[in-house]
Amino acid sequence: MRAWTSILVLVVLLGVTGCGSKMSGAVDQSMDTQCALDSMAYLEEMHDLAGGGGEEDKSDGKVNQTYCNEISTYLDDGMLGSANKDELKKLLDELRKAKEKEEIQRITGEMAGLIVLPEKYMSKFAKKYKK
Repeated sequence: MRAWTSILVLVVLLGVTGCGSKMSGAVDQSMDTQCALDSMAYLEEMHDLAGGGGEEDKSDGKVNQTYCNEISTYLDDGMLGSANKDELKKLLDELRKAKEKEEIQRITGEMAGLIVLPEKYMSKFAKKYKK
């Protein structure tokens, strides 16, 4: 009887460990998707505000550095999946320095085109700049 209990405990432990490793891949993928969605929302908002859109008219050519920092963190932590990391970092550096509304819109559009999102999560903005 004791041998069966030991075997049962071993099987349960192996089963739990196996399930945990399979779930972590799905969690990582959904985290990448969430970070990509957040980044896309940040880019879209900066793009719209540079064009004078949005509830507040902050169309003074200023870039939201907090959003840039968030996107940078996602890039550094590898949380944007298969996005072109090097090109995004280069564009992010340009965006931080951008002053002109048209320049901000161009850079945010280019960055949006480099972020990989499943089709079902893409906004009109994301679809417009998808490469």
